[in-house]
Amino acid sequence: MPSEDRFALAWPLLRRRSRATPQSVAAGRTGQPGWSARGRLLRTLLGGVAVAVMGEVFISPFGTAFRFTLGPLTFHLLTLVFTMMHPLPVAMIAGLVIVAYHSAAFVLGNPGPHWLPALTAALNHYGPEFIAYTTLGTLASLGQVQRRLDRPAAVVVILALADLGCNLVELLVRGFPLELRVVVILALTGVGRAAVATGLFEVARASERERRWDAERQAYASRLVFLSKLQTDIFFLRKSAAEVETIAERAHSLYRRLRGRQTQADALSIARDIHEVKKDYQRTLASLSRLLDVPGLAPTMRLSEVVQLVLDTNGAYAQTLGKQITFVTELKADFATERFGRWITILNNLVTNGIEACPEQGRITVQTSRVADRLCVEVADTGSGISPANQACLFAAGFSTKVNPETGCFSGGLGLTHVAELVRSVHGEVLLVESGTAGTTFRVTVPWAHLEAVAEGAAN
Repeated sequence: MPSEDRFALAWPLLRRRSRATPQSVAAGRTGQPGWSARGRLLRTLLGGVAVAVMGEVFISPFGTAFRFTLGPLTFHLLTLVFTMMHPLPVAMIAGLVIVAYHSAAFVLGNPGPHWLPALTAALNHYGPEFIAYTTLGTLASLGQVQRRLDRPAAVVVILALADLGCNLVELLVRGFPLELRVVVILALTGVGRAAVATGLFEVARASERERRWDAERQAYASRLVFLSKLQTDIFFLRKSAAEVETIAERAHSLYRRLRGRQTQADALSIARDIHEVKKDYQRTLASLSRLLDVPGLAPTMRLSEVVQLVLDTNGAYAQTLGKQITFVTELKADFATERFGRWITILNNLVTNGIEACPEQGRITVQTSRVADRLCVEVADTGSGISPANQACLFAAGFSTKVNPETGCFSGGLGLTHVAELVRSVHGEVLLVESGTAGTTFRVTVPWAHLEAVAEGAAN
């Protein structure tokens, strides 16, 4: 499944979170909302100097003092990226730096009584560039290019016109004749520099946007896994609450049968204690249920999406264990369900167990298919297998072969018990198909009629 479709169910939530304008997105990427006046001034000065430095990379297309440089291209990029930096001051600073640098170079190269003619020559030679950069900044500001970042074509047009305008002004100041050939060259150069700058900006913005979407997807996936675990805890808590209710009724019945006996008071005390426990269960259940009522979650999720989510999150888990696990999927049956939390828990437990059973390198395979009127889900690993002595106790509560290397204690042994209970809750069964030195395979089968969803795209 393509990465864009993995968490399609999360898109409505992400859209609600991402109502920022393109300008604010660009600003957020560079951290601009936190700029102080001093910081803005410093960045403006640095931007102007950067444009001036790149302005020294040039060609002279007409054999005159007029130059095509990388300065305007750098100016375009800075204008697009740093939206809180006003274009006009940056352009003016660039022009001033260019004039000041070359004037100083002329004067130092002509010491003595010749410094004034040298300074005059420098100003005549590079003064038009200051006017050109000022024109560039003025036109970019008037075109409000930083407010049109969501329209790349408009950005290219505005920057190209600003580029053409500043070059035309410079040529007029220098007294260069404006022939059609010259104007065409200027226009093509302006379009080229504007297109390159806009293209680089869009590539960078697309990369950043994808990175942010990946982070949102991962956060959403983690949220779903957490909520699925919470749903599982509620499932077993409700089961225990029902058992507590039964015990409370039996205790009260015992109290009535012991009427007139010495132990009647003890039975009443037990019944009261159990009643308090029942109320605690009810309060806990109510609180957890409110936690699950979180806005923004998709109403349904497909099994294929569950599989991909579980494999993505467990890929990160495998890395924390220092293992290189290859995940393989063969999904021939699919359906959508509102109760996707139970399927996340079922698959998450089976895949996690498989990863823990694998050596440093291994493979986890998840297959789904429809066999007659039943959904079949198989999870296979290439781990060390389960010994025959332990296979009969796999789904017993409290049974575990996992030992904490730090404490030396066995784990709680509830993972496969939870899986079995959840599968039985949808009238299905989970079986250990095979286990040996080549690995272990678990199979979950559920009647298609009990999937609580409308099936789509299933293969017989």
